[in-house]
Amino acid sequence: MDNILSSLHNHKSKFTICGDININYLGTNIKKKQLDNLLTTHNVTGTEYFPTRIANNSITLLDNIFVDNRRKYTIQPCINGLSDHDAQLITPHNFSLPINNIKPSYIRNINKNTTAEFQFQLSWKQWDNIFENNDVNKMLNSFLNTYLRCFYSSLKKK
Repeated sequence: MDNILSSLHNHKSKFTICGDININYLGTNIKKKQLDNLLTTHNVTGTEYFPTRIANNSITLLDNIFVDNRRKYTIQPCINGLSDHDAQLITPHNFSLPINNIKPSYIRNINKNTTAEFQFQLSWKQWDNIFENNDVNKMLNSFLNTYLRCFYSSLKKK
């Protein structure tokens, strides 16, 4: 992690690290101290102060968001019941993206007509040659080539 942080760290970059780090930040332990020392050398600090996992017999803060010390933010728990870990919502303050870096991109229009066209393209393909081979990698490549040809063909019909 030190190598990664060293490659990212410079005076202009501000980054965020988040995830299930499996170090309980509610207590005091050697792993937490080691990680905090490493992050401090790169001007990064943990943001959370509330539990992110509550089980039958334990309350822990295993999921954390680490930010550059120069950042201002608001953080709050987001309990959605979808996992045994609760989510976190971090809102950076004074955050903006440079307009000149935003480039338009094409998003495929998926609807009943485009799905039907794609299915029609797939229905006309011969699939027997995919299963003629015993090599799984060759079978996968053959399938993907056929699939992608149908996909791109259905895009052109637009």
